[in-house]
Amino acid sequence: MKRREFIIAGGIGAFAASTLAQTPAPGPTATPGGVPSPGGPASEAGRGGRGGANFIPVPPETPPQQIIPLWPGHAPGGESIEPANPPQWPTNTRNIMTPMIGVYRPANPDGTSIVCCPGGGYVGLTMPNEGSVMAKKFNADRTTVFVLVYRLPGQGWKDRSKVPLQDVQRAMRVVRSRANEYSIDPNKVGVMGFSAGGHLAGSLAIFHAEKVYEPVDSADSQSAKPAFAALGYPVITLKAPFAHAGSRNALLGPDASEAMIASRSLELCVTEDTAPCFLVHGMDDRLVPVENSLMMLAALREKKVKCDAHFFQLGRHGFNTGIPGEPNQHWTPIFSEWMRGIVA
Repeated sequence: MKRREFIIAGGIGAFAASTLAQTPAPGPTATPGGVPSPGGPASEAGRGGRGGANFIPVPPETPPQQIIPLWPGHAPGGESIEPANPPQWPTNTRNIMTPMIGVYRPANPDGTSIVCCPGGGYVGLTMPNEGSVMAKKFNADRTTVFVLVYRLPGQGWKDRSKVPLQDVQRAMRVVRSRANEYSIDPNKVGVMGFSAGGHLAGSLAIFHAEKVYEPVDSADSQSAKPAFAALGYPVITLKAPFAHAGSRNALLGPDASEAMIASRSLELCVTEDTAPCFLVHGMDDRLVPVENSLMMLAALREKKVKCDAHFFQLGRHGFNTGIPGEPNQHWTPIFSEWMRGIVA
């Protein structure tokens, strides 16, 4: 086939196309996908072009229709940190003291829903591109989306490595406990994450039963296991040579032991009880190499966990819902069809 080839191996579809790298948007209106840049224009160094992070124009934030406080009081390990009451949708996504869920409801919900985890290297949250933009995309396909504003490990919380997992487990339980309110099926709630948020979503797929906090109310009687997990250009391994060192250090600290690093390298932790996974990655990604998703795919197949994977020759890092004119723009409908098959 000319300029478009399919490689069928282990469920992988690889798409090749002759497309120029996206031109960076000027000034402060652009931020590289998966790398938060809340206060001004992103540096040109190492970004954009082949393999670096994409410069994606940042649209105005679309506030959620409703905000749900994640914890009824202080978050675990933060007894000295006062949460905002009532919580406000964040404007500074590098400083998350009050974790919360933003609710984005479609006009005609079909019962499917997603807890969405923005990326940001565990030092910030890439919003709105991996938050409300994703929500609107999937709302148009009748899926309810809950954008998770999760805590960042290095901001004074106890047991830093557990902090994001505490929040995403709690989010899954809270959403399920309010299924009737939002016209969703509690058996059709999945998780989605991008870059470091992909590591968090993958962590929930694997560590959903790990006890990382004490129950605080009746919502915690719900299962935290997602019906599915969608991992976009995800951080998977925390081990060299393919680790994203910034995400690893932010999550575990700069002096983490090899045992700790291995315990949160997802490709080493997959079991038969891991939730079904959907992987999407650009093969030219230099920030989070595609080997991350390839290792995860191999681990899932070894344990016979349901999985689907799509690798695009051009994607770079942070292509979000897809870049117009490139084959990666088609990943969202592919995912939606897969998701509905999984939860059917």
